[in-house]
Amino acid sequence: MIVRLLGREEYALYFLAFSLVSMISVLTSSGLVAGFNRIAGPLVSKPPAFADALHTLLAVRATVLTGLLPIIGVLAATLFLPRGISVLRTGLLAAILLPYLYISVAGSVYGQAAKLTGKFNTIQLINLWSEVLKAVLVVGFGLLWPTAEGFLIAVTFPALLVFLQLKKFCGREGFSHGQSVPAWRAEYLKSYWALLPNSAYSAFQGQISAFLLGWVGVGGTVADLGAISRWGRATQPVNSYLGSVVSPALSRLTEPAAVERYFRRWLGLVLLGSFAVIGLFWLLTPVLLGVLGPNYTSLRPEFLLYSCGVALDLVIGYLVCANQARGYFHWSSRFQIVFALAVLVLGAIVFDVATLNGVILMSMLARVPILILQACDWVHGTKELAA
Repeated sequence: MIVRLLGREEYALYFLAFSLVSMISVLTSSGLVAGFNRIAGPLVSKPPAFADALHTLLAVRATVLTGLLPIIGVLAATLFLPRGISVLRTGLLAAILLPYLYISVAGSVYGQAAKLTGKFNTIQLINLWSEVLKAVLVVGFGLLWPTAEGFLIAVTFPALLVFLQLKKFCGREGFSHGQSVPAWRAEYLKSYWALLPNSAYSAFQGQISAFLLGWVGVGGTVADLGAISRWGRATQPVNSYLGSVVSPALSRLTEPAAVERYFRRWLGLVLLGSFAVIGLFWLLTPVLLGVLGPNYTSLRPEFLLYSCGVALDLVIGYLVCANQARGYFHWSSRFQIVFALAVLVLGAIVFDVATLNGVILMSMLARVPILILQACDWVHGTKELAA
């Protein structure tokens, strides 16, 4: 809907802004989700202790986000100012993004706490009402103020709704009154710093296509990438289910045989789903591009190529989810950055990164080391569990 309501340049600004948000969100969660699962998972039946673990994590993530503010400012300037956006408007975009970031970071912490309680229906209902509110606000701002700023404000209020409702839910569960525990804070920060190099690379790699096109892209390539990537969100319900249902269930298993059976069953389903994604995108390309609007109907080759990246992301996402649930980081924590940077440099040399096809191909190539190392992490972790 946003794609059709905004012009190409306004949508390019909106897309770049959310690419920046996505990168910062990854940087604020480096190792902290795994640390929280490890510390708070066994404490679900002990509300006072669980509340302390929760509030310790809230304080740590707020501190981390505040420390990242200079990076947000530099990236916003380098992405927006070269596009002819004034300093005043760049500042306005940043001012709108900051509240959204703090709200979404806090909401994700409460969401992770809610996942560990197993109350998935409540979480899904909250997300549903959030999407309804988002649709209403998007239509309203599309009629009254169809700009990047307007739509950024439109998506901030649903994020606020999710945050407030999840906080209220945690309060009903007895998790509202907690205090920061220094020992757990140290444990969270140890986990954060241990995985920060990999998370920093993953954060940048995940948005490198948008950033490269924002810096060196030609014509309306940023808007083109943003438009076709909207269909990549079609797999978001699957990713949400893996994170909210499969990951907590996998983290609670203790028997090696049960862990392996559960993992393989879901791996088979995810692989089947990834092939289905490619097939559906191929069959429905004219329809899906038509939904985006007349500006994007000529992107059939790029769209089919992008669908392969979506399928690959689905598999990688499952492996990352499984490894985070079990705390398996043996190989990725050591080699992911080195291998991935080498592949990125190779991709930048081989492909024309000023074009949409070039950045899609480079982005797909950069995912290969992640896929291999995540698979190796799982194999190593399960061997240690069985030993």
